[in-house]
Amino acid sequence: MIARSIVVRKGYVSPFGTGEPTALTQPVYPLLLAGIFSVLGVYSGASALAILFFQSVVGAVTILVVHSLARRRVGQYAAAATSLSRSQLLRPKGSS
Repeated sequence: MIARSIVVRKGYVSPFGTGEPTALTQPVYPLLLAGIFSVLGVYSGASALAILFFQSVVGAVTILVVHSLARRRVGQYAAAATSLSRSQLLRPKGSS
């Protein structure tokens, strides 16, 4: 909702429909979504795929960073277990 209001030039306003300026969320993610919306369309299929792709990349980078930090601190086996447990959390329900 914040990203949509940025794209339609209403500004950084509350996602609860009050029209009031908000500091409820951090500004980077809604601004990123607004950029995707302005290029690919607000709530379009293409923007949904772009957002899902971006979130997947961020999730993968998070796993790599956690693995690297764990390997430095507690060793290779604990790092592998940490990386696997993180990837298991991201697996969609019902997939094997």
